Amino acid sequence: MVILDNKVLRTVRMEIGERYCNRDGAFLHDNLIGEMYGKRLYTHNGKGFIVLLRHSAQLHTMSLRMRTQILYTPDISQILLNLDLQPGKIVIESGTGSGSLSTSMA
Repeated sequence: MVILDNKVLRTVRMEIGERYCNRDGAFLHDNLIGEMYGKRLYTHNGKGFIVLLRHSAQLHTMSLRMRTQILYTPDISQILLNLDLQPGKIVIESGTGSGSLSTSMA
């Protein structure tokens, strides 16, 4: 996960030899792989930056572009508590949206 401009979250799959580009410039994946989470990294021209974040269910939900069909963290928490989910329990979830509930259950 990367955060742009202190407000926009994006999920970026890091691969050797690839690059991530936005309006401020390019970020080489080779320079990002292995860096510490929370570190601010600047573009080659110093105009923009990103911050690397460890992927989590909550950040995944927050990074989705379609926000009208998903459950948010407070709702997901209530569902999980009411279901008394624990490791080893079998769950069938039949959502057709973003997968944020399934990700949190997992």
